[in-house]
Amino acid sequence: MLFSGVVLCALLPVLTGCEDETVKRDYPRVRTLEVTNVTKDGVTFIAEVYDEGNTGITEHGFTWALSTPDMNSDERVCLGSFSGTGRFEAEITTTLAEGLIYEVCAFVKAGDYTVYGEKIKFTSLGSGAPEITGFV
Repeated sequence: MLFSGVVLCALLPVLTGCEDETVKRDYPRVRTLEVTNVTKDGVTFIAEVYDEGNTGITEHGFTWALSTPDMNSDERVCLGSFSGTGRFEAEITTTLAEGLIYEVCAFVKAGDYTVYGEKIKFTSLGSGAPEITGFV
């Protein structure tokens, strides 16, 4: 019994000293946070870049749809480049129908990567009419 106790005491510092090392990824990481200010005039989306990765972020924003939002085919707001880590948000005042359940997720683009945050569901109370900003 004494021998096993000595071995355990000798191994304890080795076992408790192990920690995971943070590995820098090539791509950034983003999380979708809460949907706030849900009114008949729209909503506010909030997200956070919590790991900037090794490749510069050339675009960030939000995409939303009735299910499985995709920035290439669904409603979206693009907010431009982003550097470092931290929160960002967007006020959405159009494109939301009253009483429907939407899913929103944040996204970031960096190099060849498009990274999405978690999908968050919310029930819309509506929004304003679409705004025409130009013709193409």
